[in-house]
Amino acid sequence: MVIKLDIPYSQRQSANGIISAFNSVKAPIQTILNSANKAKIKTALGEISAQTGMSDIVSEGVSFVNGKRRIILTSENPYSIRLSEQNITTQKIERDLYVSNSGSAQAKGFENKTAVENFIGEVCEMLDFPLLKLRRMFVNDNFVKFLETFSQRAKLSTKNMETANEIITLFRKIDENIMSIDNQVSRSKIKNGYPSIKTGVKGSKQLAFTDLNGKDYTVNVLADHKSQINLVVRVTDKQNNTTNIIIEPDGRVLKSKKINRKCKIGDKPEYYSQKELDSPEIRDHLLILKSELEKYNEYFLQKLEGRNQFKTKYSTTSVGTIASTAQGLIDDIYNKYGIMRKALLSLKDAERKNLAKQKLDVQTFSGQNQAILYKNSGPYEEDIHLSFPVVGGKPSVKLIVLGYQGRIKDSFFIQDGKLVKFDANNTSQSKRTDTNFNYHTQEEIDESGLSTYLELLQKKLTNIVATISKGAGWYK
Repeated sequence: MVIKLDIPYSQRQSANGIISAFNSVKAPIQTILNSANKAKIKTALGEISAQTGMSDIVSEGVSFVNGKRRIILTSENPYSIRLSEQNITTQKIERDLYVSNSGSAQAKGFENKTAVENFIGEVCEMLDFPLLKLRRMFVNDNFVKFLETFSQRAKLSTKNMETANEIITLFRKIDENIMSIDNQVSRSKIKNGYPSIKTGVKGSKQLAFTDLNGKDYTVNVLADHKSQINLVVRVTDKQNNTTNIIIEPDGRVLKSKKINRKCKIGDKPEYYSQKELDSPEIRDHLLILKSELEKYNEYFLQKLEGRNQFKTKYSTTSVGTIASTAQGLIDDIYNKYGIMRKALLSLKDAERKNLAKQKLDVQTFSGQNQAILYKNSGPYEEDIHLSFPVVGGKPSVKLIVLGYQGRIKDSFFIQDGKLVKFDANNTSQSKRTDTNFNYHTQEEIDESGLSTYLELLQKKLTNIVATISKGAGWYK
């Protein structure tokens, strides 16, 4: 009679534990049984039997003797087990039970459901410790080394191994570029500024990228306890399923491995089969990661180039000086500016002031370091914003050239006869209290076009002074 039932939760947990435990040892058992060396097989199976009490080990099952009966465990798939009780004397299977991880069961040779449940509990308890011992054997370093002599491990193809080595090279280049930035804040800002990058773990060189073809990737290059370099890749899909790809220097690839004292992935070494390594999936993962590392490296090189250009732009190699003729122009401009300012201040009502500014084609600003905007004064009729701020207790000259729609075309900041490196953001702010200046070289000053703007400003102010000199009503 066949009894069908859903086993209680406690027995279901026990059965699932046995299913999981047996699945974890099937691969190394298969490695042993597939060996062509019969003597080695006998040695390995003998050691397993001595350590665990198990016998009749086959690829899909194990058995052990308990009194006058033999308990046989078989599992043809990862989701179920079959537990059989065999009479040693008659060799007859007297009780037979199939259990799935969902908790459903089919039983033969049992009086009732209670007997089935009792049998599950009893057998799972008997199997638990032997399977635990077997799992421990398969993670013992000495036994693992012994198992490795049974067969040649599967390896990556030459093409995939070349891609793996290119990934290692890119990873090291990126790390070198990252560490070339001395300032920690700047380093972190640039490192984490890439669109797909995820903020890294402090103290780890690991790089993590999000949403590459719908999956997240992490990559690291680590030395194992044998000082061999391992490429460690982890791929996580949207359902949070994770694939580990640990590539050793000889091309062997593992799903789990204790790499070193700080990095342990899984509880035992588990290698990929040749069929798995030859699948398109492995190659796709490597190519996707390589492509993203190339893009990230290019991004980093661009950032470094921009940073170097900034350093060059805002650093002082040698200090040039304003030519005496240019300084003479500045002095004359300042004097004529004083005449214009005094004339404008003498006009007390707003109407006459507005007429005067229209006449002179200028614009004034309140509280902006005596700033004046001279309209249409540049070589291409640009507006020139000129002011005389005092910075660090020293008189200075700020000249900003405005092009189409008031956009800044060029800017100059002069102090102590030297041209300060200065890019204006707008016309209302200068260097203010920041006196840690960097200066242009003589060649940069000579090629800056400053003299041209000063000459045109002097011409503009000369005409302004001539207009003011006409006497009363000059502004009309």
